[in-house]
Amino acid sequence: MNPTPRYVFLDLYRALFVMLMVEGHVVRALLDGSVRAGAAFQIHELLHGITAPGFLFGSGFAFAIATQRRSTQLQSLSPAFFRRLWRALQLILIGYALHLPFFSFEKTFTQATGPQWLSFLNFGVLQCIGVSLLLLRLLYLTLRTDSRFLTAIGALVLVTVYATPLAWTAGPAPSVPKVLAMAISGTGGSYFPLFPFLGFVLCGTFVSWIFLRAAQAERERSVMRWLPIVGLFLIAGGAVLNALPFRTYATYDFWYTSPNYFWIRLGILLLLMSGFWHLETSFGRRPESTLWKPAWLVTIGIESFFVYILHLIILHGWLTNPGIDLETIIGPTLGYVSSLAVAVALIGLLAVLATGWRFLKRYHPVVLQGLIGWIWFMFLYIFLTSPF
Repeated sequence: MNPTPRYVFLDLYRALFVMLMVEGHVVRALLDGSVRAGAAFQIHELLHGITAPGFLFGSGFAFAIATQRRSTQLQSLSPAFFRRLWRALQLILIGYALHLPFFSFEKTFTQATGPQWLSFLNFGVLQCIGVSLLLLRLLYLTLRTDSRFLTAIGALVLVTVYATPLAWTAGPAPSVPKVLAMAISGTGGSYFPLFPFLGFVLCGTFVSWIFLRAAQAERERSVMRWLPIVGLFLIAGGAVLNALPFRTYATYDFWYTSPNYFWIRLGILLLLMSGFWHLETSFGRRPESTLWKPAWLVTIGIESFFVYILHLIILHGWLTNPGIDLETIIGPTLGYVSSLAVAVALIGLLAVLATGWRFLKRYHPVVLQGLIGWIWFMFLYIFLTSPF
Protein backbone atom coordinates (compact mmCIF):
# COMPACT_ATOMS: atom_id res chain seq x y z
CA MET A 1 0.00 0.00 0.00
CA ASN A 2 1.31 3.43 -0.89
CA PRO A 3 2.01 5.70 2.09
CA THR A 4 -0.77 8.13 2.88
CA PRO A 5 0.26 11.65 1.80
CA ARG A 6 -0.08 14.72 3.98
CA TYR A 7 -3.37 16.49 3.30
CA VAL A 8 -2.88 20.22 3.83
CA PHE A 9 -6.63 20.84 3.80
CA LEU A 10 -6.89 18.81 7.01
CA ASP A 11 -4.16 20.89 8.66
CA LEU A 12 -5.96 24.10 7.66
CA TYR A 13 -9.25 22.69 8.91
CA ARG A 14 -7.75 21.79 12.29
CA ALA A 15 -5.96 25.15 12.48
CA LEU A 16 -9.27 26.96 11.94
CA PHE A 17 -10.98 25.14 14.77
CA VAL A 18 -8.15 25.31 17.28
CA MET A 19 -7.85 29.08 16.66
CA LEU A 20 -11.61 29.48 17.06
CA MET A 21 -11.40 27.59 20.35
CA VAL A 22 -8.58 29.85 21.55
CA GLU A 23 -10.56 32.95 20.54
CA GLY A 24 -13.69 31.66 22.25
CA HIS A 25 -11.89 30.85 25.49
CA VAL A 26 -10.15 34.23 25.57
CA VAL A 27 -13.39 36.12 25.01
CA ARG A 28 -15.25 34.13 27.67
CA ALA A 29 -12.44 34.64 30.19
CA LEU A 30 -11.70 38.34 29.61
CA LEU A 31 -14.97 39.88 28.41
CA ASP A 32 -16.62 42.25 30.87
CA GLY A 33 -19.78 40.93 32.49
CA SER A 34 -21.93 43.77 31.19
CA VAL A 35 -20.85 43.01 27.62
CA ARG A 36 -21.51 39.30 28.09
CA ALA A 37 -25.14 40.11 28.89
CA GLY A 38 -25.68 41.62 25.43
CA ALA A 39 -27.03 40.02 22.25
CA ALA A 40 -23.61 40.09 20.55
CA PHE A 41 -22.20 37.63 23.06
CA GLN A 42 -25.16 35.30 22.56
CA ILE A 43 -24.47 35.31 18.81
CA HIS A 44 -20.80 34.67 19.56
CA GLU A 45 -21.71 31.62 21.64
CA LEU A 46 -24.12 30.34 19.00
CA LEU A 47 -21.42 30.47 16.32
CA HIS A 48 -18.95 28.77 18.64
CA GLY A 49 -21.28 25.82 19.13
CA ILE A 50 -19.49 24.22 16.18
CA THR A 51 -15.87 24.69 17.31
CA ALA A 52 -15.47 21.76 19.71
CA PRO A 53 -17.33 19.32 17.41
CA GLY A 54 -15.08 20.51 14.58
CA PHE A 55 -11.95 19.86 16.63
CA LEU A 56 -13.22 16.40 17.60
CA PHE A 57 -14.18 15.58 14.01
CA GLY A 58 -10.68 16.57 12.85
CA SER A 59 -9.18 14.26 15.47
CA GLY A 60 -11.09 11.37 13.95
CA PHE A 61 -9.80 12.34 10.51
CA ALA A 62 -6.22 12.40 11.82
CA PHE A 63 -6.74 8.99 13.46
CA ALA A 64 -7.71 7.46 10.12
CA ILE A 65 -4.66 8.89 8.36
CA ALA A 66 -2.27 7.71 11.08
CA THR A 67 -3.88 4.25 11.12
CA GLN A 68 -3.90 3.69 7.37
CA ARG A 69 -0.22 4.64 7.17
CA ARG A 70 0.62 1.68 9.43
CA SER A 71 -2.46 -0.49 9.06
CA THR A 72 -0.64 -3.83 9.16
CA GLN A 73 1.35 -2.95 12.27
CA LEU A 74 -1.74 -1.63 14.07
CA GLN A 75 -3.69 -4.84 13.51
CA SER A 76 -1.46 -6.66 15.99
CA LEU A 77 0.04 -6.04 19.41
CA SER A 78 3.12 -4.43 17.88
CA PRO A 79 5.31 -1.66 19.30
CA ALA A 80 3.53 0.77 16.92
CA PHE A 81 0.17 -0.24 18.41
CA PHE A 82 1.34 0.39 21.98
CA ARG A 83 2.90 3.73 21.00
CA ARG A 84 -0.45 4.87 19.58
CA LEU A 85 -2.20 3.57 22.68
CA TRP A 86 0.16 5.55 24.90
CA ARG A 87 -0.46 8.74 22.90
CA ALA A 88 -4.20 8.40 23.45
CA LEU A 89 -3.66 7.66 27.13
CA GLN A 90 -1.44 10.74 27.45
CA LEU A 91 -4.30 12.96 26.26
CA ILE A 92 -6.52 11.56 29.02
CA LEU A 93 -3.83 12.01 31.67
CA ILE A 94 -3.04 15.56 30.55
CA GLY A 95 -6.73 16.41 30.51
CA TYR A 96 -7.14 15.38 34.14
CA ALA A 97 -3.76 16.82 35.19
CA LEU A 98 -4.85 20.25 33.95
CA HIS A 99 -7.71 20.10 36.48
CA LEU A 100 -5.64 19.10 39.53
CA PRO A 101 -6.37 21.40 42.49
CA PHE A 102 -2.91 21.02 44.10
CA PHE A 103 0.57 20.03 42.99
CA SER A 104 0.58 17.33 45.66
CA PHE A 105 -0.95 13.86 45.78
CA GLU A 106 -1.26 14.01 49.56
CA LYS A 107 -2.89 17.43 49.65
CA THR A 108 -5.25 16.59 46.80
CA PHE A 109 -6.63 13.54 48.61
CA THR A 110 -6.77 15.12 52.06
CA GLN A 111 -7.76 18.75 51.46
CA ALA A 112 -9.57 18.98 48.11
CA THR A 113 -13.14 20.22 48.47
CA GLY A 114 -16.25 18.88 46.73
CA PRO A 115 -16.21 21.57 44.02
CA GLN A 116 -12.49 20.97 43.44
CA TRP A 117 -13.13 17.25 42.95
CA LEU A 118 -15.93 18.01 40.50
CA SER A 119 -13.58 20.31 38.59
CA PHE A 120 -10.91 17.60 38.53
CA LEU A 121 -13.34 14.96 37.23
CA ASN A 122 -14.78 17.29 34.59
CA PHE A 123 -14.62 15.46 31.26
CA GLY A 124 -13.07 17.85 28.76
CA VAL A 125 -12.01 17.82 25.12
CA LEU A 126 -8.72 16.03 25.77
CA GLN A 127 -10.31 13.21 27.77
CA CYS A 128 -13.06 12.82 25.18
CA ILE A 129 -10.55 12.55 22.33
CA GLY A 130 -8.25 10.25 24.30
CA VAL A 131 -11.01 7.78 25.23
CA SER A 132 -12.40 7.91 21.67
CA LEU A 133 -8.98 7.10 20.19
CA LEU A 134 -8.50 4.24 22.65
CA LEU A 135 -11.86 2.81 21.64
CA LEU A 136 -11.09 3.18 17.93
CA ARG A 137 -7.64 1.66 18.35
CA LEU A 138 -9.06 -1.42 20.12
CA LEU A 139 -11.87 -1.73 17.58
CA TYR A 140 -9.43 -1.74 14.68
CA LEU A 141 -7.19 -4.27 16.42
CA THR A 142 -10.19 -6.56 16.95
CA LEU A 143 -12.15 -6.16 13.70
CA ARG A 144 -9.25 -5.64 11.24
CA THR A 145 -11.23 -5.42 7.99
CA ASP A 146 -12.59 -2.14 6.60
CA SER A 147 -16.15 -3.41 6.29
CA ARG A 148 -16.41 -4.63 9.89
CA PHE A 149 -14.60 -1.57 11.24
CA LEU A 150 -16.82 0.92 9.39
CA THR A 151 -19.98 -1.00 10.25
CA ALA A 152 -19.07 -0.91 13.94
CA ILE A 153 -18.33 2.82 13.78
CA GLY A 154 -21.64 3.52 12.05
CA ALA A 155 -23.55 1.54 14.66
CA LEU A 156 -21.71 3.29 17.50
CA VAL A 157 -22.53 6.71 16.02
CA LEU A 158 -26.24 5.91 15.99
CA VAL A 159 -26.12 4.52 19.53
CA THR A 160 -24.19 7.54 20.79
CA VAL A 161 -26.44 10.12 19.12
CA TYR A 162 -29.79 8.58 20.02
CA ALA A 163 -28.83 7.43 23.51
CA THR A 164 -27.62 10.91 24.50
CA PRO A 165 -31.03 12.24 25.66
CA LEU A 166 -31.54 9.07 27.71
CA ALA A 167 -28.05 9.24 29.24
CA TRP A 168 -28.56 12.86 30.26
CA THR A 169 -32.15 12.48 31.48
CA ALA A 170 -31.82 9.23 33.42
CA GLY A 171 -28.42 10.02 34.84
CA PRO A 172 -26.01 7.36 36.11
CA ALA A 173 -26.99 4.82 38.72
CA PRO A 174 -25.78 5.55 42.28
CA SER A 175 -23.38 2.62 42.05
CA VAL A 176 -21.59 4.10 39.02
CA PRO A 177 -18.25 5.70 40.03
CA LYS A 178 -18.24 9.49 39.77
CA VAL A 179 -15.38 9.52 37.26
CA LEU A 180 -17.41 7.31 34.90
CA ALA A 181 -20.62 9.27 35.47
CA MET A 182 -18.87 12.52 34.55
CA ALA A 183 -17.55 10.87 31.39
CA ILE A 184 -20.95 9.62 30.25
CA SER A 185 -23.11 12.75 30.42
CA GLY A 186 -23.03 16.44 31.24
CA THR A 187 -25.50 16.31 34.11
CA GLY A 188 -22.62 16.52 36.59
CA GLY A 189 -21.08 19.52 34.85
CA SER A 190 -18.78 17.94 32.26
CA TYR A 191 -18.31 20.10 29.18
CA PHE A 192 -17.59 17.36 26.62
CA PRO A 193 -18.93 13.98 27.80
CA LEU A 194 -18.85 10.95 25.54
CA PHE A 195 -22.58 11.36 24.90
CA PRO A 196 -22.83 13.01 22.38
CA PHE A 197 -19.26 14.17 21.62
CA LEU A 198 -17.82 10.70 20.99
CA GLY A 199 -20.05 10.74 17.92
CA PHE A 200 -18.07 13.55 16.26
CA VAL A 201 -14.76 11.67 16.58
CA LEU A 202 -16.40 8.54 15.19
CA CYS A 203 -17.92 10.46 12.28
CA GLY A 204 -14.57 12.07 11.47
CA THR A 205 -12.98 8.62 11.36
CA PHE A 206 -15.78 7.17 9.21
CA VAL A 207 -15.69 9.99 6.64
CA SER A 208 -11.91 10.10 6.46
CA TRP A 209 -11.61 6.34 6.10
CA ILE A 210 -13.87 6.43 3.06
CA PHE A 211 -12.04 9.44 1.63
CA LEU A 212 -8.61 7.84 2.05
CA ARG A 213 -9.65 4.57 0.47
CA ALA A 214 -11.15 6.52 -2.43
CA ALA A 215 -7.96 8.58 -2.74
CA GLN A 216 -5.88 5.40 -3.03
CA ALA A 217 -8.11 4.40 -5.95
CA GLU A 218 -7.90 7.96 -7.36
CA ARG A 219 -11.62 8.53 -6.76
CA GLU A 220 -11.44 11.20 -4.07
CA ARG A 221 -13.16 13.76 -6.31
CA SER A 222 -16.23 11.58 -6.37
CA VAL A 223 -16.32 11.45 -2.57
CA MET A 224 -15.82 15.19 -2.26
CA ARG A 225 -18.61 15.87 -4.74
CA TRP A 226 -21.01 13.90 -2.56
CA LEU A 227 -19.78 15.23 0.79
CA PRO A 228 -21.42 18.69 0.59
CA ILE A 229 -24.65 17.09 -0.68
CA VAL A 230 -24.71 14.81 2.36
CA GLY A 231 -23.89 17.80 4.56
CA LEU A 232 -26.80 19.84 3.20
CA PHE A 233 -29.10 16.83 3.60
CA LEU A 234 -28.08 16.44 7.26
CA ILE A 235 -28.61 20.14 7.98
CA ALA A 236 -32.02 20.18 6.30
CA GLY A 237 -33.02 16.84 7.79
CA GLY A 238 -32.08 17.90 11.31
CA ALA A 239 -33.99 21.18 10.96
CA VAL A 240 -37.10 19.47 9.54
CA LEU A 241 -37.11 16.74 12.20
CA ASN A 242 -36.79 19.35 14.92
CA ALA A 243 -39.74 21.32 13.47
CA LEU A 244 -42.09 18.31 13.47
CA PRO A 245 -44.87 18.46 16.08
CA PHE A 246 -43.97 15.13 17.70
CA ARG A 247 -40.92 14.19 19.72
CA THR A 248 -39.07 10.88 20.04
CA TYR A 249 -38.11 11.78 23.61
CA ALA A 250 -40.38 13.31 26.24
CA THR A 251 -37.71 15.77 27.34
CA TYR A 252 -34.41 16.83 25.87
CA ASP A 253 -32.37 19.99 25.45
CA PHE A 254 -31.91 21.00 21.81
CA TRP A 255 -28.53 22.65 22.41
CA TYR A 256 -27.02 19.84 24.48
CA THR A 257 -28.65 16.48 23.79
CA SER A 258 -30.78 16.73 20.65
CA PRO A 259 -29.92 14.21 17.89
CA ASN A 260 -31.28 16.75 15.40
CA TYR A 261 -28.73 19.36 16.50
CA PHE A 262 -25.99 16.73 16.23
CA TRP A 263 -26.89 16.08 12.58
CA ILE A 264 -27.05 19.81 11.82
CA ARG A 265 -23.58 20.36 13.24
CA LEU A 266 -22.22 17.31 11.45
CA GLY A 267 -23.64 18.63 8.17
CA ILE A 268 -21.88 21.96 8.69
CA LEU A 269 -18.59 20.14 9.34
CA LEU A 270 -18.94 18.14 6.13
CA LEU A 271 -19.47 21.36 4.18
CA LEU A 272 -16.39 22.93 5.75
CA MET A 273 -14.26 19.84 5.16
CA SER A 274 -15.29 19.74 1.53
CA GLY A 275 -14.64 23.46 1.18
CA PHE A 276 -11.07 23.17 2.46
CA TRP A 277 -10.41 20.24 0.13
CA HIS A 278 -11.63 22.24 -2.87
CA LEU A 279 -9.41 25.16 -1.80
CA GLU A 280 -6.36 22.91 -1.70
CA THR A 281 -7.08 21.21 -5.02
CA SER A 282 -7.97 24.48 -6.77
CA PHE A 283 -5.22 26.77 -5.46
CA GLY A 284 -2.69 24.55 -3.68
CA ARG A 285 -0.27 24.33 -6.61
CA ARG A 286 -0.41 27.96 -7.65
CA PRO A 287 2.47 30.34 -6.80
CA GLU A 288 0.16 32.45 -4.64
CA SER A 289 -0.99 29.43 -2.60
CA THR A 290 1.11 30.51 0.39
CA LEU A 291 -1.23 33.48 0.80
CA TRP A 292 -4.06 31.23 1.97
CA LYS A 293 -1.98 28.47 3.54
CA PRO A 294 1.03 30.15 5.17
CA ALA A 295 3.49 27.88 6.97
CA TRP A 296 2.55 29.16 10.44
CA LEU A 297 -1.12 28.33 9.85
CA VAL A 298 -0.33 24.83 8.62
CA THR A 299 1.92 24.33 11.66
CA ILE A 300 -0.89 25.29 14.03
CA GLY A 301 -3.03 22.64 12.37
CA ILE A 302 -0.33 19.97 12.58
CA GLU A 303 0.44 20.77 16.22
CA SER A 304 -3.17 21.46 17.23
CA PHE A 305 -2.96 19.41 20.46
CA PHE A 306 0.19 21.25 21.55
CA VAL A 307 -1.49 24.61 20.80
CA TYR A 308 -4.68 23.63 22.61
CA ILE A 309 -2.93 22.44 25.78
CA LEU A 310 -0.54 25.38 25.94
CA HIS A 311 -3.26 28.00 25.47
CA LEU A 312 -5.13 26.64 28.50
CA ILE A 313 -2.05 27.04 30.68
CA ILE A 314 -1.33 30.58 29.45
CA LEU A 315 -4.94 31.70 29.65
CA HIS A 316 -6.23 29.98 32.79
CA GLY A 317 -3.01 29.05 34.57
CA TRP A 318 -1.93 25.73 36.04
CA LEU A 319 0.01 24.29 38.94
CA THR A 320 3.25 25.54 37.39
CA ASN A 321 2.16 29.17 37.03
CA PRO A 322 -0.45 29.93 39.70
CA GLY A 323 -1.65 33.52 39.42
CA ILE A 324 0.54 34.19 36.38
CA ASP A 325 -2.06 33.77 33.67
CA LEU A 326 -4.13 36.09 31.50
CA GLU A 327 -7.38 35.41 33.31
CA THR A 328 -5.88 36.38 36.66
CA ILE A 329 -3.79 39.30 35.42
CA ILE A 330 -6.43 40.90 33.18
CA GLY A 331 -9.68 39.46 34.51
CA PRO A 332 -13.14 39.88 32.95
CA THR A 333 -12.67 43.60 32.25
CA LEU A 334 -12.33 43.97 28.49
CA GLY A 335 -14.61 44.89 25.62
CA TYR A 336 -14.92 42.91 22.40
CA VAL A 337 -12.16 44.72 20.50
CA SER A 338 -9.67 44.42 23.36
CA SER A 339 -10.44 40.78 24.05
CA LEU A 340 -10.14 39.93 20.35
CA ALA A 341 -6.79 41.76 20.24
CA VAL A 342 -5.58 39.60 23.14
CA ALA A 343 -6.79 36.49 21.30
CA VAL A 344 -4.88 37.49 18.15
CA ALA A 345 -1.73 38.16 20.16
CA LEU A 346 -2.05 34.82 21.96
CA ILE A 347 -2.53 32.96 18.66
CA GLY A 348 0.60 34.68 17.33
CA LEU A 349 2.60 33.55 20.36
CA LEU A 350 1.24 30.02 20.07
CA ALA A 351 2.19 29.95 16.36
CA VAL A 352 5.79 30.80 17.26
CA LEU A 353 5.94 28.17 20.01
CA ALA A 354 4.28 25.56 17.78
CA THR A 355 6.88 26.26 15.09
CA GLY A 356 9.65 25.59 17.59
CA TRP A 357 7.92 22.42 18.78
CA ARG A 358 7.52 21.27 15.17
CA PHE A 359 11.20 21.96 14.50
CA LEU A 360 12.24 19.74 17.41
CA LYS A 361 9.85 17.01 16.33
CA ARG A 362 11.17 16.95 12.76
CA TYR A 363 14.90 17.51 13.24
CA HIS A 364 15.62 16.52 16.85
CA PRO A 365 13.08 13.81 17.76
CA VAL A 366 15.39 12.18 20.30
CA VAL A 367 15.83 15.51 22.11
CA LEU A 368 12.07 16.07 22.08
CA GLN A 369 11.31 12.60 23.43
CA GLY A 370 13.86 13.17 26.15
CA LEU A 371 12.25 16.51 26.99
CA ILE A 372 8.79 14.94 27.18
CA GLY A 373 10.11 12.12 29.35
CA TRP A 374 11.83 14.61 31.66
CA ILE A 375 8.61 16.67 31.99
CA TRP A 376 6.59 13.56 32.93
CA PHE A 377 9.25 12.43 35.42
CA MET A 378 9.51 15.81 37.14
CA PHE A 379 5.74 16.21 37.26
CA LEU A 380 5.20 12.80 38.84
CA TYR A 381 8.15 13.19 41.22
CA ILE A 382 6.96 16.53 42.58
CA PHE A 383 3.28 15.49 42.62
CA LEU A 384 3.94 12.26 44.50
CA THR A 385 6.55 13.54 46.98
CA SER A 386 5.41 17.09 47.76
CA PRO A 387 3.34 17.37 50.99
CA PHE A 388 1.74 20.67 49.89
